Amino acid sequence: MALILPESSRLHLYYAPEATDDHPSYGFCKTDDGRCGYFHFDTTGHYVWGRGDSPWLLYRLREILNPEIGTLYWCEGQKDADSLIDQGVSATDFQGLPLSDPELADLITSVATGKCNIVIPDND
Repeated sequence: MALILPESSRLHLYYAPEATDDHPSYGFCKTDDGRCGYFHFDTTGHYVWGRGDSPWLLYRLREILNPEIGTLYWCEGQKDADSLIDQGVSATDFQGLPLSDPELADLITSVATGKCNIVIPDND
């Protein structure tokens, strides 16, 4: 399914750190109307919803890779992470991620190492 948005929607992209700003190959996006999910390019060069065979990403990965971050908050959803970011702190989420995936575990380790990590569980 092609990544088609209403004309009034803006797309907020959070993508792999190795991608360039003008050409992400895959990533995570969030629309103003609240839809969010992974996207990737198909063989015709169009954005398509879904991760395809791309690696998992952490929400706002480029931002949280900053080595100057002292404290990183881990939330159970992008909305909660965004609320904390609006308060001026660094945050990501882990909702829906397969935490047993070895590549994702390595990514989490590389992001978390050297930071004070605070996990905020959901209320359920």
